Amino acid sequence: MKIAVAVPEEFFTMPELYGGGIVRAYKIYEEQLSRIPLVKIRFYLYHLMNKALYLVDLVRNLVNIIRNEVDVIVSAYEAELSIFMTLTLGIASRKPIAIMFNTIPLAGEVGYGLSFNEKYAFKYIVKKCCEDKVNLVCIAKPTVKFLLAHVNLFLARVLRRWVSAIAVTPYIGEELKKRGLNVVNVYPGNGIDVIQHKIETENKVYDACYCASPVHVEKGLIDVLYIWYLVVRKIPNAKLVIAGRIRDKLSKSKIEELIHKLGLSKNVFVQVSYEGLPHEKVIELLTCCKVLVYPSRKDVWPLVVGEALSVGTPVIAYALPNIEYAYSWHPAIKLVKIGDIIKFAEEVVKILQDVNTAATNALEEDEFTKKRLSWKKVALLELKALIEVIKTSRTS
Repeated sequence: MKIAVAVPEEFFTMPELYGGGIVRAYKIYEEQLSRIPLVKIRFYLYHLMNKALYLVDLVRNLVNIIRNEVDVIVSAYEAELSIFMTLTLGIASRKPIAIMFNTIPLAGEVGYGLSFNEKYAFKYIVKKCCEDKVNLVCIAKPTVKFLLAHVNLFLARVLRRWVSAIAVTPYIGEELKKRGLNVVNVYPGNGIDVIQHKIETENKVYDACYCASPVHVEKGLIDVLYIWYLVVRKIPNAKLVIAGRIRDKLSKSKIEELIHKLGLSKNVFVQVSYEGLPHEKVIELLTCCKVLVYPSRKDVWPLVVGEALSVGTPVIAYALPNIEYAYSWHPAIKLVKIGDIIKFAEEVVKILQDVNTAATNALEEDEFTKKRLSWKKVALLELKALIEVIKTSRTS
């Protein structure tokens, strides 16, 4: 079976740069499926940041896809330019197309408000642009993104015989069906790394860590600071580290300014960059903290939660529908009503006061977690889904 996968240029060097969707693709296609003898993976790279180079890559990939025989073409994640590249290659080569959806384009992306309605998301980002600085470029960028997202979804509906959406959670699958797409489900849609290295509780450097890609208000940045403000009132020396990838509008200095205003300069430490942290550093950080606090208000299947559980670190998060689906069965995760920072802080204090019990709960479920959410299992389910995509295109 020959599979073509469209991925950003930095896919092999630092997939973390593009968030969990590309990290997921790397683990499934590069680390798992490429090692199966009867499966041949061919990657089609493109520049995501430089639009001129993107067009050059589009032409180059078109030439190569026509020359190289493949059975199915895959968009590794739901970014507009990734879907457009895949649709173009699929139409040119007349091959079935599979698009991976870790969230809903535009509406589900961080930075576009908390609504899962594309029109509201578009209005939100334009309003934010006008508040910050009114100029043509600021408004044109989200407008083009919005139009391209709708063009992609329109083509996917029209070409239902050839185009299938693969959803990582039932919630995403239902949302895509409402938009008229042909949906193939992969449940579970994500795996957990098997981590051997663990640190004893008494040797952990931080009381808690918050890791996100990107670090953003919608990912719970403000929530986590106020939660920690409440925690420090109970445990004055409690230490929190904030880590991950930041964007242009949210610099490290701005985060540190917020920390200073809350009087938390001695309690909160910042490890962020525009490139994000390499995966090894994230795992190292998760092993060094007693609890992962993750009050994200907009998320689907955060890999960092599973990674924390895999190293025996308990997790507290908001009870988002997709997070409930992905992790609520695990005894070491505590889900709190969205926005209830008082309850969230109380749960943090409980864990820090009895951290050994919480760590034991995480470790007791460890072997079952690895079997239930292994990347090998997820990769085989994805392969099965791709076979279904091919069958659909031949029988419709």
